[in-house]
Amino acid sequence: MIVETIWILLAGSKRRLLQELAEAGATSPTKAVALTRTLGPIEAAALARLEQQRLVRQASPGKFHLVAPELARFRKRTRDLRLSMVALIIVIALPALIVGISLPQERVPRLVGTVDLTIGSADELRDAYVFSDIRGLALDRRNNIIVADRKDHNVRVYSSAGVHLYTIGRQGQGPGDLLEPCCIALAPNGQLWVKEFGNHRYSGFELGDDGARFLYSIRGAGNPSGYLDRVAWDPQGHLVDITHGIPLATGFLRALLDSTGAARRRDTIPNPSPDSIPSWTHNRCTPQGCGTSLYVQPYGATALRAFGPNGETARAVSSRYAVLWADALGRRIALLQREVEGPPLSDRERGIAERTLDGIARNTGISRGSIPLTVPRRKAPLRAIGFDLDGRLWVERSVPDGAANEADVYDRRGGQVAIMQWPRDVRLSFWAVRGTTGVAVGVDSLSTNRIVRLQFR
Repeated sequence: MIVETIWILLAGSKRRLLQELAEAGATSPTKAVALTRTLGPIEAAALARLEQQRLVRQASPGKFHLVAPELARFRKRTRDLRLSMVALIIVIALPALIVGISLPQERVPRLVGTVDLTIGSADELRDAYVFSDIRGLALDRRNNIIVADRKDHNVRVYSSAGVHLYTIGRQGQGPGDLLEPCCIALAPNGQLWVKEFGNHRYSGFELGDDGARFLYSIRGAGNPSGYLDRVAWDPQGHLVDITHGIPLATGFLRALLDSTGAARRRDTIPNPSPDSIPSWTHNRCTPQGCGTSLYVQPYGATALRAFGPNGETARAVSSRYAVLWADALGRRIALLQREVEGPPLSDRERGIAERTLDGIARNTGISRGSIPLTVPRRKAPLRAIGFDLDGRLWVERSVPDGAANEADVYDRRGGQVAIMQWPRDVRLSFWAVRGTTGVAVGVDSLSTNRIVRLQFR
């Protein structure tokens, strides 16, 4: 609406000015265009009028009035009008530029992702095409597909045609070895960086045509349990290390590491308010010791977080479509808000929720009626959030049982640029999307993992 209003104002002014040019006696369309391009439409109209008066003076010298004051008045009107238009645009557009300009939902492009390449299958026998636990995906500059397999302790590189090129690492703790790799990403210089969940470090590799060369490792700064998200860097090139706080209620700890592993800055990303997420904490003691368990409502609200390029973060609670997007210093980039209601639970989903609560009752030894958790009527409206390889923020919405997955995609100004849809049996949880091409994990009825490439059109 804002962009359209400004355009209408400008277009209307242009039409009026062209009309004034014609009425002022410009001798030809060519001259009118030349005047407009050289001086701007308002001054061109003034000079065209002066040209008409010059011709009148030549025909009737005694009837012509002094033209210099009129030119001064036109130039003053020009300056005043331009200043007024600039002020109007700033007043109208500045709030939108701060929070982002979004098109109405009915005008946002809707792109549907279809699978055009599959790597791996249930009957695959070749080791390089069998996946155990995919925990990271990336696309390099040549559109090669890079896959981190946590249980196989390696990273594999495939061509854009799906052909296995080579494997990086083997299980171990030495230089170039990998232990439970995840969260891969390509640095701006093209180097591949791998977070090792088991070794609690980050290892860098130089990618080649037929192999990779190990560079060096950086030790993580926080809790060894770590946090599974794509490797990222802040604007100064420091590696962003995200880990769980101890205790978990502390939130997430973030450290900015230099190439030696020294933390240049540390801060905490707090958890949402406890009352915003229905949960139940149960303390239980056995002969082996005491422990605390945290249970959440099935299909209820959860805390959503995403960590993106340049140290940016996004946070939300899935019960509300309100996503806070912040830069590396915690300053707000955008607040994405919409009125969205989650879809009702299907009979199948309601049955899953009931069995989940029955299981909690058995595990804790407490009657089902004494557990302060219930089965909601609807799902939370949000399912996940994440940054893609272009730095766009995806807000995945909950969909009815069996429906295709959907996400709203926003640019860094907070403007919605697309609605993306992809098959329900494809998990896009690593957000490895560049432009309209993405790689994701497909899961069949036998729970066999495979790599799929999506083309959004």
